[in-house]
Amino acid sequence: MPDRKAPHLGHASRRRRTPPPASVFGRGGRRAIRRWRLIAGLVLIAACPASGRVPPEDAGSDSLKRAFLTLAQEKTALERENRAMRLELELVGQDSAYAVLDLKARQLRFKLQGVEVRAYDLLELTVAGDLSAWPDSLRSVAGPFAVTEKEDLGPPPVPRKLKPRSPLDILPPDPVDPTPCYYNLCFGDSLVLHVVPGDSAQAEGTWMNRVSKQALKAFQAVRHQIAVALGWEAEDRRVRIVFRLPFDQAQVVFRSARVGLQAILIL
Repeated sequence: MPDRKAPHLGHASRRRRTPPPASVFGRGGRRAIRRWRLIAGLVLIAACPASGRVPPEDAGSDSLKRAFLTLAQEKTALERENRAMRLELELVGQDSAYAVLDLKARQLRFKLQGVEVRAYDLLELTVAGDLSAWPDSLRSVAGPFAVTEKEDLGPPPVPRKLKPRSPLDILPPDPVDPTPCYYNLCFGDSLVLHVVPGDSAQAEGTWMNRVSKQALKAFQAVRHQIAVALGWEAEDRRVRIVFRLPFDQAQVVFRSARVGLQAILIL
């Protein structure tokens, strides 16, 4: 009796997969199913973008916003520079020097006919007052102002420490310059420059003294507000600009800032 399984021992059986009959879906039905699957995948991709990726429309709007902000900043800087140059043109023709107080650069510059003569870096610069009251504050440049008074405030809050001299030095000690170093420069009823001598790292006494000075300053401010509200004192609407200069530079600025000196303020 012949073995029917013998021919199939050395060869792998091959079975053909017959497709489903066309009568179930038909060729048109299978194409429609593939088309709808493709559309559903595209909808899912559009509805759920990858994390961290910005759609092209949002990226374009962000770049336009950044470009607009950059142009606005450049326009403001050019307007400030143009306004400062126009004010300087009014003072260049004079034979006397004038000052430029640049709060943004934290510098006080003295110029003569447009040429910078001296420049001083302002330390611990603070501004107190309402700058919006000035009509030129919208253009970030105000002035020109004229020095009307120089107020000597007496001994500085921090005494000046003289450098120790060598025992072998037979020369007499250097005389102390009597020029004030702690003062106010008043520009009419609009502006006051309060100059405090000392280095930025110089401590004003112990921490207890600093706390007591801050408490006293706060008490004086409250007392002034109450006195103004009750009509006992006149309200001071001047803008106060406080900064610190080294002792020598503060004395030089006091001598240079004569009464009548014109100044430009760059906010």
